[in-house]
Amino acid sequence: MVASVAEVLRASLRLSRSLPWLLLAAFWLVAAHTLQPVWIADPHYQYGWAVPLLCAWLFAERWRSRPAPGIPNENITGFVLLLVLLLVSGWPIRLVHEAFPDWRPVLWAAGFWQVALTLALLHRVGGRPWLRHFGFPVAFVLTAIPWPTLIERPVLNGLMHLDASAVTHTLTLLGQPALQRGNLIETASGLLGIDEACSGMRSIQAAVMIALFLGEWFRLRRVGRLGLVAAGLALAFGVNFGRSLLLAWTAARRGMDAVAENHDPAGWATLGICVAGLWLFAWMLRDRENSRRTAPVARPTARPLPGWTVWMLGAGLLVAEGGTEIWYRWRESTLPPAQSWSVAWPESRPDFRRIEIRPAVRAVLQIDTGAAAAWRSPDGVEWFAHWLRWEPRPVARAILAQFHTPDVCLPAAGCLLRAEAGIVAVATAAGAMPFRGYTFEEDGRAVFVFYLLTEDRNGAPSHTGGSLPVARLRLVWEGKRHTGQTALHIAIRGLTNEAEAVAALQREVATLVVAR
Repeated sequence: MVASVAEVLRASLRLSRSLPWLLLAAFWLVAAHTLQPVWIADPHYQYGWAVPLLCAWLFAERWRSRPAPGIPNENITGFVLLLVLLLVSGWPIRLVHEAFPDWRPVLWAAGFWQVALTLALLHRVGGRPWLRHFGFPVAFVLTAIPWPTLIERPVLNGLMHLDASAVTHTLTLLGQPALQRGNLIETASGLLGIDEACSGMRSIQAAVMIALFLGEWFRLRRVGRLGLVAAGLALAFGVNFGRSLLLAWTAARRGMDAVAENHDPAGWATLGICVAGLWLFAWMLRDRENSRRTAPVARPTARPLPGWTVWMLGAGLLVAEGGTEIWYRWRESTLPPAQSWSVAWPESRPDFRRIEIRPAVRAVLQIDTGAAAAWRSPDGVEWFAHWLRWEPRPVARAILAQFHTPDVCLPAAGCLLRAEAGIVAVATAAGAMPFRGYTFEEDGRAVFVFYLLTEDRNGAPSHTGGSLPVARLRLVWEGKRHTGQTALHIAIRGLTNEAEAVAALQREVATLVVAR
């Protein structure tokens, strides 16, 4: 009887010591939930699904060779204050993310918050030796977060332009005449489509992640890891050049229909070559003594976390998740029914024709409804318009619309961005519409493009892709989330200046946009 009671007590003690780490694992599941909308929506970051598993793998490997815990820090007050600060700051981050799952500053804030919380607990039980030893596996999750837009766009657009230029010159040297159109390549059989232009250098981000993982796996020194990242970038560009050359050569020799047959196999081959090349390079750089795995040995027991950390972590998780849901349900109860809008195509206009949105484009954008058309107004001005609709969902697929704005896609299609007109307010039957205006140049002609992205909020559109952080925070305060989104792209040709284009837009859109 006594032995049974003792065994139960020992099991209870082990469980009580494990509870803080189980709650920490729950926080990591929330972190993965925070990032998964971007992993679904943006093909550049679909590798993110593997990153949490790789973090766990690297942590387990580090655990086998963990050092002895450092000298205990008796400053319990400092640990309590740090833990309270972290747990309190988690709720505002979660609150903003619920409304804007694609907002990259929030994603980075959530990532650093998760890393800081984990390292704070590790430091408490193992001191500085554990902080240094486990720092990289914990921080590795940051590789799954989208790069800041100010870095990503110029880097990817520059590499794509360089790739297209190299492929064009190579095709010409091989006897296949080709012309470069922005980031696209025109051959005798046609122009590679806009979906190809927007695909970008998809393996660049993945190559950085793989290089960092292999550097840790082989326990490379700092210089070796930096060299491996540089090699990953060079290798990713090289294999993408090969992929683009293959697709362009296929288009030139066999026609555009044959491109689709080679597109996916070429993409998988690109990833495979990149992974194999990086593994080989990391294997060559390895330090045989440093990369040798240490067999598990008996080590001093780490300090257990105080029992009250269970209550603090549990309260923090409850406030972050439960508090967020309570906040939005409370605010949504005071909002009027959401409204949306659609377009009434001017089918009576001269040369009106509907334009098919290709299945590949629909698949990339994941739209629920969409239509496109072209027509000519009585004064001879040419109009092109795309209307796209995403229905409300808890995981907002409409964040894709903000990855495919005119300033991103049209330069990739060969248009030169000359100026941005800012926000142009247009009165319609569905309310005031805030269009964002751009002036492009295509084949020496001015093309005026106006872009609108609205959300079904409070009976009228209230958000565009270029909104300021203050505007987004105001929408969080109003409790608006999980809304449907509608986008309208309008391109105008045949006018000479921006003022004429704005005036024409205001006349045309007044009858084009209708409330649903």
